[in-house]
Amino acid sequence: MSFSLVSKIHEIIKIYNSDGFDYATHIIDYYSPNNRSKSEEVRNIKAYSYNLIDGKVKKEKLSSNNIFIDHKNKYWATKTFTMPNIKAGTTIEYSYTISSPYFDIRDLKFQYEIPIKQLVYSTEIPEYFNYSKQNTGYYYITPTIKKLSKSIRFTNKYRNTSELVSSTTYNDQQIDHISELTTYISKDIPALKDNEPYISNIDNYRGAIKYELSSTKFPDSPADNYSTNWESVCKTIYSSPDFGTELGYSNYFKNDLENLLKDKTSNFEKTASIFNFVKAKIKWNGYPGMYTDRGVRKAYKEGTGNIADINLMLVSMLREAGLLTRPIYNDIMRHIVYPYAESI
Repeated sequence: MSFSLVSKIHEIIKIYNSDGFDYATHIIDYYSPNNRSKSEEVRNIKAYSYNLIDGKVKKEKLSSNNIFIDHKNKYWATKTFTMPNIKAGTTIEYSYTISSPYFDIRDLKFQYEIPIKQLVYSTEIPEYFNYSKQNTGYYYITPTIKKLSKSIRFTNKYRNTSELVSSTTYNDQQIDHISELTTYISKDIPALKDNEPYISNIDNYRGAIKYELSSTKFPDSPADNYSTNWESVCKTIYSSPDFGTELGYSNYFKNDLENLLKDKTSNFEKTASIFNFVKAKIKWNGYPGMYTDRGVRKAYKEGTGNIADINLMLVSMLREAGLLTRPIYNDIMRHIVYPYAESI
């Protein structure tokens, strides 16, 4: 018995003026490592644009030739499409499915840069999966929860072989279980702009619900717990070659660091100089991650990397400068590592 996480997305957007033309282009991020068996799949993309012409609605379908795949790095890829014949007054509609071998439910965002006329989210989770849920931001939707009686049918194949004869038998089985259907519905949700003044990260204030897999318990199997203590989390992260090993590299920046700190005396000056140096030298490639993508040395050389590349590089430089620095895993901003320097 196996499961996969299936996300079905269906959105309708009304474009009132040229400020909304950017919404005609849609980018779908999905996890796509070299091992295809562990890759997510984006399927069944259907998209249409609607325009009112001479009192009649003209419907145009997105051609599959206008869907483009881009492998951003060794972990992530995107599928991008732009809706046809966009103008002020156009309505666009698209739907697609993301199938994943992982059980990490993407955050359900309640607020966006534009106002939402109607929002409907629903999750259906079999009893074998236990998720903790965390509300973020200041817009909350009270869900409705229903218990559903479900069943799974599957066939076991048995091959019997002897010296005289071989045969195959099949055994049909049905497993009954309970699924929890949770639905979030709201109307006329106000917009929350990305450029709100005096706010460094608007997603900390944007209404959303986060799902985190806590444990699984399948029939005739022991429970597996995924939410462990922080000591276990740290041990797992530091043992990864894409985290702990990368954090130990320092030769690649030593000469630059010496020149940077030669006239700095206080810890504050050292910290500020290193922070501004990394900020100016390394460009974020747009991808999160608590593990490195390109590796700190390659990111340093080429001037681009993901969040872990940049932050682990910063931590290493602060440590090399004699500042006691520890990376902190921030669960609210999942997969992001922030440096924290003591005695600044």
